[in-house]
Amino acid sequence: MRRSRDLGSSIRVLGVSVEVADGVWRLGTRWVNWYFIQDGDRLTVVDAGLPQYWDQLPAALGAIGRRISDVDGVFLTHAHFDVLGSAERVRAESGGQAYIHPADAAIARMQEHPKPRRAALAQLWRPGLVIFMAHLVSQGGMGLAPLTQLATVSDDEHLDLPGHPRVIATPGHTPGHCSLLLAERGVLFSGDALTTFDATTRTRGPRLMSINADRQQALASLSRLELADAKTVLPGRGAPWRGGIAEAVRRARAE
Repeated sequence: MRRSRDLGSSIRVLGVSVEVADGVWRLGTRWVNWYFIQDGDRLTVVDAGLPQYWDQLPAALGAIGRRISDVDGVFLTHAHFDVLGSAERVRAESGGQAYIHPADAAIARMQEHPKPRRAALAQLWRPGLVIFMAHLVSQGGMGLAPLTQLATVSDDEHLDLPGHPRVIATPGHTPGHCSLLLAERGVLFSGDALTTFDATTRTRGPRLMSINADRQQALASLSRLELADAKTVLPGRGAPWRGGIAEAVRRARAE
């Protein structure tokens, strides 16, 4: 395992983990992040990458003397392929619970399928989107296992999970998108409500995703994030941001 405080670092190969905040590890690739939180000997997983990312988790946990059975739950910021990837396997092998907002729950259960968005169709000419979609397919993104057990969350709910996280509803990227705040550590998991890398446009720095279910709602959700007392922002895509959530929101609005 590699510990790093380098804000410009990005994870480029599978199987690399980085401690990006006190007791918070980042997993994934240069395309997609997922995380786990350590609180004593118990763990919370935040998002679940793509199915072929699975091996990263037991390897990273083993490096700090922990096991999958130490995971109490997996929190899903929203119901997209690159978030749901290993969620059912994490839930099943840990014996923990999976959590998501009810507006995205039917997709997580595979009872519904995401509807193609005009914004996505309009971006199909971009090489970045084509490359990302190829990565998604190669990493099992078209063969997800449905969540068979799922608990739903509500805005401002404090979850009984390691890290004592608080849910912040940030719809827009999807109808049920939620961010997660570790108030005691000043850490905010922003999912795709605010990222520092957009694969479609290949641009970096705090911003909204170029593809959202409702861009105006996504912009409005930045006001919810702005109120969070967080110095470190951990997005679903891109490098950690340590300049504070207020500055990250200011830059995202300016894009």
